[in-house]
Amino acid sequence: MQANPVEKRRHPRLDSRIPMRYRKIEAGSQEFKGSLMRDISEGGTRMTIHEFLPMNSRLAMEIPLLSGRRPLGGVCRVAWVKKTAFSEQYDTGLEFINLNQGNILEIAKYILKGSAEEIA
Repeated sequence: MQANPVEKRRHPRLDSRIPMRYRKIEAGSQEFKGSLMRDISEGGTRMTIHEFLPMNSRLAMEIPLLSGRRPLGGVCRVAWVKKTAFSEQYDTGLEFINLNQGNILEIAKYILKGSAEEIA
């Protein structure tokens, strides 16, 4: 991971390209939609999607961090949205607001392992 002197995040982020699923809680939707996770930290993730989600929207999400294991699930909120240049997609920052401690530990282990692989 590269250090950024103006970075204000509390948790280190790891670049990742992992498919994830989400659904809007407020809309009462039971249908999950797919997206591509771009990075992850213990505090949240960034995904690229084809729809605009309003700020503070709450989402149920599933992230399959490790193949062969159940996806990590929880609730997150839309912290920021930015339209990507020259496309009809949105980079969307998600803050984890309801993840159990076991899922947070799994994310921390994943980030440590990924950081070690970047250095090697």
